[in-house]
Amino acid sequence: MSEKLTVRPYGNKVLVVEIDKEVSSAAQLIVLNSGMGSDNRFVKGLVKAVGDPTPNIAGILIDPKINVGDVVVYNRHNALEITHQQKKYKIVPYHEIQAVLDEDV
Repeated sequence: MSEKLTVRPYGNKVLVVEIDKEVSSAAQLIVLNSGMGSDNRFVKGLVKAVGDPTPNIAGILIDPKINVGDVVVYNRHNALEITHQQKKYKIVPYHEIQAVLDEDV
């Protein structure tokens, strides 16, 4: 039942599928309607793949503790949108992920 992805994010990036805004849940109402502006700049997404961490300036690998299957909040304007095999994905740098939510999709 799991799909085989043919897209892998490179380095300190995460491959995300934006979660449909029509799905209602208490967490989504907080994220999308908590004074973040009418443009809904911050959105929820489901992590499909995680790239390998790259070392910081000191040469230390930082583990972002983001896993495949996590639901994350990120800034949609700082994500690269790609379409691959008729599916839309977002590539988001680790540092653009604002929160990991404890919920199932």
